[in-house]
Amino acid sequence: MLDDLTTEDFQTLYTHELNVQGVSANTVIHYHANICRALQYAVKIKLIVANLPDLVESPKKNNYVVSFYNAEELNQLLAVIRGERIELFVILAAFYGLSRSEVVGLKMVGY
Repeated sequence: MLDDLTTEDFQTLYTHELNVQGVSANTVIHYHANICRALQYAVKIKLIVANLPDLVESPKKNNYVVSFYNAEELNQLLAVIRGERIELFVILAAFYGLSRSEVVGLKMVGY
């Protein structure tokens, strides 16, 4: 079954994900890396003779453009989430410039 794969199969997958599924180039790059790792192991244990995705070009990484709320947008956001469970998290993110993962990773220490 692994022997039946071709470089065209991988290129078709990447193109489909980008153009039909609408995933970002960065996501397809992650798919490519995971597939390469898995098939490299298959080469190591002699299930296949070559790691074909190594021969396929993955898409170029997108440059991430950071956007910020202005004061009016921030006030609107805070008004909308007032009293919601996520209010504290949004306030912390907004005032300290924390990312979502940084806010989620916060722990109370010393209390």
